Amino acid sequence: MVNWKNDRSAIDAALADPNTANPIAIAVADGIKGFMSRLTAQAERNGKFPTELILTRPASAFDDVVIRLTLEVIADETGKPIKIHWIGC
Repeated sequence: MVNWKNDRSAIDAALADPNTANPIAIAVADGIKGFMSRLTAQAERNGKFPTELILTRPASAFDDVVIRLTLEVIADETGKPIKIHWIGC
């Protein structure tokens, strides 16, 4: 398989694919689960989800999609968006 992690159109196509066994979509879902788990642990320690995050700029389109989709879900569920401050590359 070609390196799809920096191919935003391949990632978007995988997320729109109705095939639940699409390996790219599965990788995105796993990435979201991992990022959500880290944010949930932080929220439990602090008693709430953060309102702002300082994050290193994503190294790939894949990382960018995982971060943005995760934060979108949190904002939809809590009614409060999380502001991102990007640093680095």
